[in-house]
Amino acid sequence: MVPTAHLIDDDVPGFAGEAKKYRLSEPIRHVEGGREQAEHEVIVFISTKFNNPETVVTTARRGASIRRLPGSIQGFTNHEYSLFVAGYALGAPDLAAPAEAGGAPGTADGEAG
Repeated sequence: MVPTAHLIDDDVPGFAGEAKKYRLSEPIRHVEGGREQAEHEVIVFISTKFNNPETVVTTARRGASIRRLPGSIQGFTNHEYSLFVAGYALGAPDLAAPAEAGGAPGTADGEAG
């Protein structure tokens, strides 16, 4: 069965472009600081800086720096396609789910500064 990504916040503050938070049925695994990490929630955001459109998948952990996780793609601005590239299908939204407080990773109050 294909892992799924469920939308839990459709308006994450602190990003230059559209940012949404997803809960994953199976975590995205990556190496950070020489240690394997497993992300159960991610933020997907769109950036069009410098005429270089991209969709970035990053951790939703509060205080973490923005890192491009699997699924981050240049040349496209589409959340669903980025999650597909990461190996996930969109599941039913769960906007009523209690999400961890905070906005952009690396900020104390959810506002980029």
